[in-house]
Order: sequence, then structure tokens, then C-alpha cells
Amino acid sequence: MDIYDLGNRYNLTVKKLRRMERDGVLRIGKSTAPFYWQKVRKEIGKGKMTPFSIALAYRFPDKLEEVMNLTPANRKVIAKHFMEVELPAKMAFTYPEKFAMPVLISGAIEKHSLLTGRFLDELKKVIPEKPVDYVYVAVRIFLMCETENSMNMAAQNMVRGLQSAREEPTMLGWSHREASLYGKYKFVYHKPNVQYDL
Repeated sequence: MDIYDLGNRYNLTVKKLRRMERDGVLRIGKSTAPFYWQKVRKEIGKGKMTPFSIALAYRFPDKLEEVMNLTPANRKVIAKHFMEVELPAKMAFTYPEKFAMPVLISGAIEKHSLLTGRFLDELKKVIPEKPVDYVYVAVRIFLMCETENSMNMAAQNMVRGLQSAREEPTMLGWSHREASLYGKYKFVYHKPNVQYDL
């Protein structure tokens, strides 16, 4: 049982359990939760969630409740991230037919013509007319995965998959690059008919 499992089971805060561990009163073992749920717990605790964690928490709320004793502060963090990516109150996403999303993403990276075409079709469905960032797009692609494990597999290649998709001629006009903090840049996704003053 790890620190979060103990907290959930005995209704103790992680802070209190860490103090007990430091004082030598308690020895904490390994978590029984899959590593990606452990990652979600840490991110919620820190207040900053990745697209993968947002999608996992949204898609599997019962599992989240099972692996983490959510405090009001945790619920605010989750709700804030759901609002930022404009997730609807009810799950309304469908899965691509025939192929699993991780396969489509890998196919796009490897430039497999059929799989790349299918991935681009699915990607175009989730990009709205208004400009959105990587997080918005990635969350929706993750939500097309059927299981936690397939979400995790998609997460391994999401950045490369979207980069590969942007390089395709049929995606011309579906994104543009904008300046970001510290001299870096980010990609913004949108339908091609959106006009910008650059």
C-alpha cells in the first residue's frame, strides 16, 4: 500500500502520513495503482495536469475516486482543467472505427498512408473553428481511446503524432505557430478558414 492508498483507506492526509514516515512510525510500501494513475494523483496534488491526466480523470471518474481521496481543493484543480479545455458535462466522444487510436497515431508517425489518413480525419473532427492549443486537441484525441491502457499507449506518441500530422499537405492551414514564453513557440490549431493578423 502506498501513501495515497493509506490516506484513502484510513482517511488521513498525505501530509500527516509523510510526517509519520519521517518520524519512523510508518513504513510505506509500493502503490497498487497503475503508474499512470499515480502520475494523475501527483499532478492533481501539484495543481497542474497534463492532457493525458485531464482525459483520464474525465473519462474514468469512478476510478479516480477509487485511487485518490479527493479533497475540495483537488476537485477545484480538476474542474479548472476541465473548464480550460471546454469539456462537456457528459462524455460524448466516440471511438474511430476499426483502428485503435494508438495505432492511428503510430501510423501517422511512420507515414503509413491508410493510418495517417484515418488519424488526420479524426484530428480534423476535434479541431474547432476558433484557435485552440495542444492541450485542447490532445485531450480530445485521448478521449477517443477505449481503455486506460490505450490512452497510456497513445500518450507515448501524442506529441510526435501531432507533429507528423502537421507536416501532411492536407493539414495545411489547420495550424500555425505562435510565440510563447521565454523565446519558445507553440502550435495553435484551427479550421483553415480562420483569418489571423500575424
